[in-house]
Amino acid sequence: FSSICCHGGVREAFGMHYPDRRSPLSHITAKFPHLTYHHPSLSSEDDIDWQPHIRETRDDVVRRIDNFLAWLTQQPQQSIGIVSHGVWIEC
Repeated sequence: FSSICCHGGVREAFGMHYPDRRSPLSHITAKFPHLTYHHPSLSSEDDIDWQPHIRETRDDVVRRIDNFLAWLTQQPQQSIGIVSHGVWIEC
């Protein structure tokens, strides 16, 4: 691999369910120091997108996927693998 990127737009639907809450960024970067991180939601220590009383809708997930795909088309790599979660892939 020439580089491995963690993009915050490629995550499970979030909100209400505690397992969908992102770990603190310092924990992630300490555990995976070889990754690069992209996305505004990965610029803060805490998960600013996750809310305890609001669940992301299917339309929200689709919009996030569209934003990710727009970002992806601007990347210079010729071969790219994408790994995500069930709800993201189903949308």
